[in-house]
Amino acid sequence: MPLYESLTVRELLNYALAKPGMEAFFPDEKEWRKLPRQWVINLLFTYVGELFEEWVKRRISERNQNYVAKNRLEIELAPEIAAYFSQSERVSSKSMSASWTLPLANLSSICPQMRTAPEPTC
Repeated sequence: MPLYESLTVRELLNYALAKPGMEAFFPDEKEWRKLPRQWVINLLFTYVGELFEEWVKRRISERNQNYVAKNRLEIELAPEIAAYFSQSERVSSKSMSASWTLPLANLSSICPQMRTAPEPTC
């Protein structure tokens, strides 16, 4: 789980303590600062399960949307190209890199106005 402002130990504990019966697993609030983050995460994944996973995904998605808006990182893409990126197995979802490779033959098949360069003759 990434370390974002919206996923601090205090946020995780607040989420946990809002669930019935979870307070039995945690010490008094004055001891919270001693709790390892990973222990809290493991406990929540174990006892809350999918609901916790969905909550985390929403928090990450909200953070990413805010980050993109704040830093003006949006770009416009033709719908055909956006569809190609979303279905591509060659694009990593873990990093944003300028080294994306697109097979031009596939690209020109979904967007006929794009032409590939002729093969070099050596």
